[in-house]
Amino acid sequence: MGEERRRSLRVKPAFRVRTEVLPEAGDIHMAVFADIQNLSEDGIGLRSPLKLKVNDRITIFLPTLENREPLEVRGMVRWVRNAGPLMYQYGMKFEASSKAREHALRTEVKAVMDSYYRQKAIELEEH
Repeated sequence: MGEERRRSLRVKPAFRVRTEVLPEAGDIHMAVFADIQNLSEDGIGLRSPLKLKVNDRITIFLPTLENREPLEVRGMVRWVRNAGPLMYQYGMKFEASSKAREHALRTEVKAVMDSYYRQKAIELEEH
């Protein structure tokens, strides 16, 4: 493993939390479910049978605790690992179109972390 580059606190859900992943290019043109491994204001760790490559652009739909639409977030795959037969782990870094949108996105993701994942987190990690 290389040098740790995370700048923000991550939370790990204590139970299975699923999200939809929609690749923006490639052979798959529909959303595929993935398990959320961890979440921070900067990105997300996922586990899925969907095989992605580094630098693939994807859209995810983060579930929220409230009865409202999931939070739609775009980003880029930064790393991929095999996680067993036909299963992969990957990390996605969130992307925003402007500094203002980046600030709004960080605020929205932090709200999801605070209202949902923190209440049910088994471990908080600082890296």
